[in-house]
Amino acid sequence: MTKATKNKRKKEVSQCRGNTSDTESLPEKKLKNTDLPYGDIVLVEKSDDIPQSILSYSVNISGNHLEWKCTQKDQSYDCTVYINSTPVACASGSGRKNAKKKVAVIALDELRKHYYTIKIKENLSAQRNVKNVNVTTIEKTKLQDNIPDDNVGKKLLKLMGWSGGGLGKSQQGITEPVMLKQQLSRKGLGLKSSICTSKPALLRELKAKCKEAFKKLLMGDTENDIIFSTDFTSDERAMIHQVARSMGLKSRSYGPSDQRRLVISCKIDIRSLVEELKGLGEITEKYELIGPTT
Repeated sequence: MTKATKNKRKKEVSQCRGNTSDTESLPEKKLKNTDLPYGDIVLVEKSDDIPQSILSYSVNISGNHLEWKCTQKDQSYDCTVYINSTPVACASGSGRKNAKKKVAVIALDELRKHYYTIKIKENLSAQRNVKNVNVTTIEKTKLQDNIPDDNVGKKLLKLMGWSGGGLGKSQQGITEPVMLKQQLSRKGLGLKSSICTSKPALLRELKAKCKEAFKKLLMGDTENDIIFSTDFTSDERAMIHQVARSMGLKSRSYGPSDQRRLVISCKIDIRSLVEELKGLGEITEKYELIGPTT
């Protein structure tokens, strides 16, 4: 290659680089939308939630700050709601609760103008039961047939004229026992007795057992949240919280100090869910995505 050709190539490369901005040469980075009036928010609604709960949950899960300011005025209350210190709506009501409900409704109407709403469908199980009536009936019949004829309860019911199905004039009674949500106890987790095991060894064992259980939850092998019963000590509960959060899970506790329970569940990346729903036509079996109204 001659010297003139090399200089020509260098000039072409230089011109090419000069016409390309820094942002174009770097990988595209997804940034938060700072043009939105109240921050980056996604509304999350369940059909049975009250407006105050929908507003609080949506703002908090989106990583923003919600504040209520209620003041009494004569026989009524004035309530203003703020998001990230910016006033969103205000309303008056006969009581504090009534005023908060009114202002939450107004605030949600305002937020729907600018933000996406994810509606979580709650009636899936009911719809499935209607669609699969024949299958459900067959399964219930099988369950009834599994009860032996020498069962005392079955004998007594037959003596009173029962021939199967639900109790009551129109057979409106339940045909299956009420199922309680199972809780994970120390014994159920497979922990050794605290009497014959030192505290550090017990916490190490608990940590390993929790990791195993939480891994199943993350992989989808466990459909429901993991609930830890009240027989864990405060140190053990702290360890469970630590392990759950280190694995990207959500942990919360409730109940009085001597009856404290822990609930471990998967976190929802709400913004990623919005993008995924957009690609799926904005509606799935579980969710419905509604765009901003303006």
